[in-house]
Amino acid sequence: MEEANRTYLHEAVKHITTFEVDLWIGQDGYPVRAEAVSTGAEGTTRTTAKFSDFGKADPVQAPPAEQVVSLDQMNAETDQKLKEADKRLRDAGPGGLDPDS
Repeated sequence: MEEANRTYLHEAVKHITTFEVDLWIGQDGYPVRAEAVSTGAEGTTRTTAKFSDFGKADPVQAPPAEQVVSLDQMNAETDQKLKEADKRLRDAGPGGLDPDS
């Protein structure tokens, strides 16, 4: 795992004090169900996952090209919208989106 990802993961779970998992395995050797309980400063979280149809291919169809954007394009569009919103706020008088402005 890359260092940046390891750091992010560590920060995301460092508040967890306990983590327990119950795992059910089917006769075919594949997991059928997993129940996880984690406890931390923010309380207790319970998660259940159910698994089925291992080895079965799901049909996947790509969306039309006009419905697809790259992450870079999406981020650029979002940045532009934030800049426009910041300008409108500044022009209206209450200040911009930057809390230090």
